[in-house]
Amino acid sequence: MATRDNIKRALLKMRYLPNSPLTDHNIENLVNVYEEILADLTPETLEAASRQYLSTDTFFPSPGKLRETALELQMLAIGIPTPGEAWGMVITNRILNEPVFCEEGARLRDDGMKLSGGEYQMALADYGRHVDECPVCDLGGFNTKYKHPAVTETVRLLGGRDAILTDNEVADRARFLEAYREVIARERMKVGMLPEVKEFVQAKRAELMDGTNEIKQLTERLSTR
Repeated sequence: MATRDNIKRALLKMRYLPNSPLTDHNIENLVNVYEEILADLTPETLEAASRQYLSTDTFFPSPGKLRETALELQMLAIGIPTPGEAWGMVITNRILNEPVFCEEGARLRDDGMKLSGGEYQMALADYGRHVDECPVCDLGGFNTKYKHPAVTETVRLLGGRDAILTDNEVADRARFLEAYREVIARERMKVGMLPEVKEFVQAKRAELMDGTNEIKQLTERLSTR
């Protein structure tokens, strides 16, 4: 994790940017503030973020702005697709892949197509129950895996590939992109959380699940920092 010296070096690189508050007298106090927000970053990430900020921005960064730059670099490093790339994965996957069924699922489907009337309805119900429980059968592209899990999650939330892709491509694309941006924003928030904030969220979830007093204890600890 980044040390005080790492953070001080990063700030000193930017001391001559407009609006810089750094002076020889206050640098230690400023390092204290930036350390609260940046100490969980690796030295390499902090170094890269400070260089990136210097190359793209004009004014001296706040702790949050420098952390945001570091987060953007981390998101790039893990290969988050752009919204356009994500939509392309969905379109390409539909072109290249037919629905997938296990041997039993294929048998139930084929047998059901030979029936009619009440027998067909019973066979259809059997087939539906099988697809719901089978980890292999992929009816409507619900279980299709894409090149990035964020795309897979978006498709799953929208009800499967075939629920997304209708005869109105413009509306389909808009609906997918809106949902995808929400998924990415949520993942971005998770990646960028401070350790204390992440702990707070986990404790809140634990409290809601089992009614423990863990959230109160954590809040008291955070208030004394």
